[in-house]
Amino acid sequence: MEGLRLGSVAARDPRRQSKRPPCWVHLDRVKPARSSVDQIAFRYRQANRATGVTRRTAKRLAERLGVDETQVIHLALHEMAARLLPRYEADDAPLTAAQIRQISKRAPQGKKRSVRSSLFEVTPA
Repeated sequence: MEGLRLGSVAARDPRRQSKRPPCWVHLDRVKPARSSVDQIAFRYRQANRATGVTRRTAKRLAERLGVDETQVIHLALHEMAARLLPRYEADDAPLTAAQIRQISKRAPQGKKRSVRSSLFEVTPA
């Protein structure tokens, strides 16, 4: 088994053997230990509401999407972030004269056109 090694110290040292079977660790996929700062507590709700869902609902979503429950939570958060968070930094500054000229050059220039008919009745003011 190339690339694998016995992860349990007890398996290598007969004096420290326990009843648990040894675990194998793939050397290419060893992840660093997660710190508690990177994790949050998550509790399912007793009933489905606008502010949360039950574990049963999360499991049904996971089964429908073909992912685990954690991935369902990530997908829901990603969708919410895409809908609610801006995708660019807010810019309150007015356009400069140079920017306006650039826009005018790139915007399609055409003849001024008037509306000949309308879907709505227009009453003269």
